[in-house]
Amino acid sequence: MRYFDEIEKRKKEASLSRHPKFLQSIFNSLSSVHDYYDECLAPLIRKDIKVLDAGCGKKGIMNKYRGKTAYTVGMDMQLSAIKQNAAMDYKVVSGVYSIPFKEETFDVIVSQWVVEHLSEPKKAFSEFRNVLKNNGSLILVTNSVYNPLMFFNAVMPEGIRDRIKKRALPPEIEEDTFPTYYKCNSVGKLDKALRELGFEKKFTGYVGDPSFFVFSKFIFPLTVVYELATSFRILRPLKMHVIVHYVKRDKS
Repeated sequence: MRYFDEIEKRKKEASLSRHPKFLQSIFNSLSSVHDYYDECLAPLIRKDIKVLDAGCGKKGIMNKYRGKTAYTVGMDMQLSAIKQNAAMDYKVVSGVYSIPFKEETFDVIVSQWVVEHLSEPKKAFSEFRNVLKNNGSLILVTNSVYNPLMFFNAVMPEGIRDRIKKRALPPEIEEDTFPTYYKCNSVGKLDKALRELGFEKKFTGYVGDPSFFVFSKFIFPLTVVYELATSFRILRPLKMHVIVHYVKRDKS
């Protein structure tokens, strides 16, 4: 099991150690969104690449790659969040509908848990294409609308959803809440939108995160069982996340 940073790793492994050994063993045999994300990104990391983390928030996967790229730009709409992100070489307060960089600036764009909050996802994807170099990579992680939790999140009024989150999630999980639209939260919809803009598919998949509830004595075992059950191909869309890796190709 991989993690986005060492702090998260230490916290979750400490919580994992409090669960029965057999449960730990099953958990360690499962792949998570962290593993798939890292497998997409790691081969691209070089000293000469420029990376944009769109919607970087307080932390993210780029923590483990500090100093291993030409530079990484963190972009987020929340100044308070971006100030806390120590992984970024440069920080920009901006949304994704109008990205303040020249065409073909970046070799890689990563964006995690942003797509579900976009009322116009294709407009954002067009902006990503504009600032991405030809043959550059776009890696997106978002929630799967087919996952039961995410489905109810999509249809539930925002106020009720936020109250449930505060009651249900343990204090160890820091969850900011923003409006959600789920306009492009499946492999099929992402594939259609990105292909129409001239992107070529490298990888798509539905993946889980069995570590999300590792802090809970009661919910974590159910989460592990759920991950095992949704490993069957027909049930994979029920997993918590979608991850896609596309490459920008010249339209001409």
